[in-house]
Amino acid sequence: MLLRQGRTRLWTAFAVLNVSLLAYQIGDFLNGLFGTQPWPLRLTLAAAGFIPLAVLGFIVEFQGESAGRAGGLRRMAAFTGVATVAVALSPLGMIPAARVAAASAVFVLLTAAVTSGSAPRSAWGYLSASCSSASSAGRRRPSPTWR
Repeated sequence: MLLRQGRTRLWTAFAVLNVSLLAYQIGDFLNGLFGTQPWPLRLTLAAAGFIPLAVLGFIVEFQGESAGRAGGLRRMAAFTGVATVAVALSPLGMIPAARVAAASAVFVLLTAAVTSGSAPRSAWGYLSASCSSASSAGRRRPSPTWR
């Protein structure tokens, strides 16, 4: 599907996201298999650094908007990915505090990527609007729609 002539950027972004998640999962699997050796842990850490960048790329393409609003987050995610690879390849990669700091940076970026979407109504807004609209039992509740 990705080799077809008419593929969209959305499919390409989805494939990049899947490849980054696959690299992380392979590293995690190999870390479980060869737990005493350091290289699977380093592979997992290096792959985890690029997941936020792939998630941001997919979200921007999925929402069909320009990368203007997510540009700062993309630059920060790229910097964090490169910094995480540098930590994974250096002797710092085996220090637990460095791994926690890298994982925290990835978590913060993933949280920012998911919450920075510019959908007109977020999932929380959708849920709170649908719950508050049923104020009386006798009145028919309008069906909520995504705008």
